[in-house]
Amino acid sequence: MNVLFLFVNLPNLDKGGNLYSDLVNQFVRFGHHVCAASIGDNEKVLVSNENGVRVLRIPARKTTQLSGVKKALNYQYIAMQFAFLVPKYFKGEKFEIMISHTLPPEIGIASWWLKKKFHCLHYLILSDFLWQDGVSLGMFGERNPICLYYKLMENIMFRHADLFAAPSKATVDFSKKYYKKFDENKCEILRWWEDASICNEHKEQVRKQYRLEDKFVVIYGGSVGLMQKGNYFLDLAKSVQDYEDILFLLVGRGDYLLEMKQQSEAMGINNIRFQNFLPQQEYNRLLSVCNVGLIILNENVGTPNIPSKLVSYYAYGIPVLASVDTITDLLDVLKEDNTGLGTMSGRTEELKSLLIKMFQNPKICLRMSENEKRIYENEMKPSCAYEKIKKQIDNYFK
Repeated sequence: MNVLFLFVNLPNLDKGGNLYSDLVNQFVRFGHHVCAASIGDNEKVLVSNENGVRVLRIPARKTTQLSGVKKALNYQYIAMQFAFLVPKYFKGEKFEIMISHTLPPEIGIASWWLKKKFHCLHYLILSDFLWQDGVSLGMFGERNPICLYYKLMENIMFRHADLFAAPSKATVDFSKKYYKKFDENKCEILRWWEDASICNEHKEQVRKQYRLEDKFVVIYGGSVGLMQKGNYFLDLAKSVQDYEDILFLLVGRGDYLLEMKQQSEAMGINNIRFQNFLPQQEYNRLLSVCNVGLIILNENVGTPNIPSKLVSYYAYGIPVLASVDTITDLLDVLKEDNTGLGTMSGRTEELKSLLIKMFQNPKICLRMSENEKRIYENEMKPSCAYEKIKKQIDNYFK
């Protein structure tokens, strides 16, 4: 197949680095002709070869470095550049499949235009939705022009997509509710995936490096922003300060990280260690010696969310402790997989009780860990995602 990928944040394919680069490299591995478009650090438009893929890099700021209006304008710029530059620099290509995700919503305009230009099928990965979260988090009202704009962009995207993939059943139900053009029969459940380079280094050596000897380590890895509730992390840590062997490790970055550090100091919390952001390989080394992986979601979010960090926890067999909103079905997933425990966000005493249960019952955690590793091997590797996408596309053309 001739495949075009449109991903806003796509690391260099020679190095890998996130689930989207892992997916692109899988298509290369299985012999497909692949091109991709994303942003880059270059000052001018650049087309280069990365792991056998022609990659169009447009000069734009990484969205993780921006917030608010600047991020929104950057997304608009990126999507419009996709629409204009892909036909220009990939002229002569005969793409059969175009694969993109739902962020930014403006990708709807770009994908509609490119689908028309190349006469190709559009495969849409349902990842993020903007206007519902904007309303539920109080950023704007449902009749606000910004909200109406995002509604329009997302509806265009759904109207012109041919196939869909969702990380869980809740995302499917959500899409049915809000997008009239969404066809459930054209959607598959596609678990998040990751090419986790398993660390085989002696655990005691890693523990010693990070001063984690004899500690029951609860790790939170990832973004610390509006979608997460940092104060719930702090409340949980403070609630178990009497357990001297429990240590919280926060490895991440985001708009609220500095504020969390300041609040932690003001609250006199002494069982949290803030670790600077780490390269993926080093993060995996650290992850390999942790006991519990923490997920905390803002209870006010309006869209279902299965954080992609879940894959790393599964790959390393780290039982999950989750504090979630009412929209996501993450707790159902953990219960069905038997890989973790959780409750609704804001219920610190319940979350504390579950953490103590995991701390005092290593056999429960061992069983969860074994389940996680098995599920990762069978359902969460990039090769698993590739096979599922390929089968879905093949069935469409039958």
